[in-house]
Amino acid sequence: MQQKQQLDIIVSHWDDNIVQSSYCTSKFLGHACAVDIVHSFENTVETKIGFANLVQLVMDGPNVNWSTFDKLQRRLEKEHRHQLLNIGSCGLHQLHNALKAGVEVTGWDISHSMSTMQKLFGDVPARREDYETATGTDLYALPVCSENVKVCKRAIKLVSRVQRCIECVEKKECKTQVQNHLKL
Repeated sequence: MQQKQQLDIIVSHWDDNIVQSSYCTSKFLGHACAVDIVHSFENTVETKIGFANLVQLVMDGPNVNWSTFDKLQRRLEKEHRHQLLNIGSCGLHQLHNALKAGVEVTGWDISHSMSTMQKLFGDVPARREDYETATGTDLYALPVCSENVKVCKRAIKLVSRVQRCIECVEKKECKTQVQNHLKL
């Protein structure tokens, strides 16, 4: 955090087929230059994960961070013959935009489907009753927001249940009717 002259070290790693983020430490550096940041970073990373295991450095963009990136890059190349991925100063934004572009190219309107799953039962108690009867659950989709990890996980869990409810309505086994444009 630049305003607090603080270096937060958080390591992301694979754990049981998902990416986990673990807080390692914070270093309060005051008026630090790139060499100071590199030294603090290297000491922490070496003891926590091993310097050779670094893949990417995510930073908030000021020039001192680019200098830090260059110094770490040279050390990795010299000592371990590999380099860090460089996908910009904020890898999270770059990856998010890449995923968003990939989703758009597929033509699948995933955001619309997730929103529809949430709205389908949101304000209609009769539909909620039919859904609970057809599926045996009261677990509903979450509202779509900027942080959609939980929303996506819930939607994946619910797709087959919502489809089962729609089939129930189509077979007229439920009391309410679901409009055609709300089908997934």
